[in-house]
Amino acid sequence: MKPKLVMVFWIDICSAPEWQPKDNVELDPAPCISVGWIVKKDKDTLTIAADQNEGDFGSITTIPMSNVKKIKKLRTDGDYNGK
Repeated sequence: MKPKLVMVFWIDICSAPEWQPKDNVELDPAPCISVGWIVKKDKDTLTIAADQNEGDFGSITTIPMSNVKKIKKLRTDGDYNGK
């Protein structure tokens, strides 16, 4: 079965390395968009790969499903050779 190409809208953590006074801490989670081929999806995680060839994947990202806001399937034309 051909992997599905998707656009994933998700929320990432935000951190700051420097010390800050308690009254000055204002960090918000960061909205993100990633595009990739679904490698694995279960109730806990979504794993996508930005690159693929005839069976291998590269640039792999795993996102906790609790951080995923929306998954949009993208249309693909042709085969793995770009035809």
